[in-house]
Amino acid sequence: MNKTGMIVKRILGIICGMVVFLAAAKGLDYLYVPPDSSWMDHWYRILFNSYYDQEHIDNLFVGTSHVHNGVDPYLLDGINGQNNFNMSSPGLRWCDSYYLLKQACEDHDLKHVYLECYYVNLIENPVWEDKTGTYEYVDPMDKEDRITGSWQITYNMRPSLNREAIRYYSAKNGKLVESILPFTRYRMYMTDWDRTISIMSYKEDRAYLQERDYIIPSMTDGDDELAHLGKGCLRDGVRTLYDNNKIYEPEAYIASGYGAGSIKFLRKSIEYCQAKGVDVTLFVVPEYDLQTISAGDYDAFISDMRSLVGEYGIEYYDFNLIKSEYMDTEYEKYYADLGHLNARGAKAFAPVLWDVLSSSHEENAGKFYDSYADKLAAQEPQIAPKPAQAVFFCRARF
Repeated sequence: MNKTGMIVKRILGIICGMVVFLAAAKGLDYLYVPPDSSWMDHWYRILFNSYYDQEHIDNLFVGTSHVHNGVDPYLLDGINGQNNFNMSSPGLRWCDSYYLLKQACEDHDLKHVYLECYYVNLIENPVWEDKTGTYEYVDPMDKEDRITGSWQITYNMRPSLNREAIRYYSAKNGKLVESILPFTRYRMYMTDWDRTISIMSYKEDRAYLQERDYIIPSMTDGDDELAHLGKGCLRDGVRTLYDNNKIYEPEAYIASGYGAGSIKFLRKSIEYCQAKGVDVTLFVVPEYDLQTISAGDYDAFISDMRSLVGEYGIEYYDFNLIKSEYMDTEYEKYYADLGHLNARGAKAFAPVLWDVLSSSHEENAGKFYDSYADKLAAQEPQIAPKPAQAVFFCRARF
């Protein structure tokens, strides 16, 4: 056999070996990676089953749970006559947002991408460290509790380079193997056959595998308590913000500055859309003022976001600044909790959101306060928490 033939044979052998290895890894994932028993297990499976059902997507919304609670794609479909998809999930990290965005751009001819910029997902979060007895500031992209969501995404995505990139960026503390090969996280159970049989039985349930919606009926009124309806739509139909839900610990995240990884991937997302010729807009879903006030100097965050979009010549709309004549963001019955709209709030928000997103910058100018301080000054006085101090303000802002 000549040298060229030997090289070809070696390459084919490597390819065959990789195929066998990946097939074996997939089989081991099926045997040993258990389904989550929480509503989030349903959420991710329905989200991706619905995504792969779409023949085309016009507008893609990407963000955290604030978006899957607050942006109802079915309501938007009825308003703009387009196909809107909400590719959001709880605590979605910016690295994951980027690769999901890339996947959607590869699969569909997107008209517009809307990226949520919730401050908690961009600003370094204070995390208590028992070893040092102090708060350490951590990029939200690197927080342990966010990585579980990344794993759930990869369980439900079809094989692609973007899925593997999400797995790579979910590696933490040197656990690259555990991130790329999920079954290795459960290697201690490999001889527990009862557990394996139970997992297989659950996963072989066709209703489980092909789930397209998940609805918990309410026992008290006509609205469903919780409904996942596909296209990234979550309708929280029962929970309402009452006085006993308003206890909120001051955070003052704004003092700590952008997480280096998070802002990097936000920039990459904007630049990717612009390189692809896809329009991109940044936005923030409204939250109840008590949480926003607790953040510290929220206007500092707004100022830095405006500087960021100015670099790229794109729009940024923070609906925490929307004037009450367009939407009363302090109406308690719009909220499931301090940060998340309920089904009633999402229904009220949909026409306001699209009115703004489909209008020009000049047309929108009078719909928003210039600053958060201006908004608070225009409201009736309310009792609010004293902003957190001490450790939270010990660092430069940006």
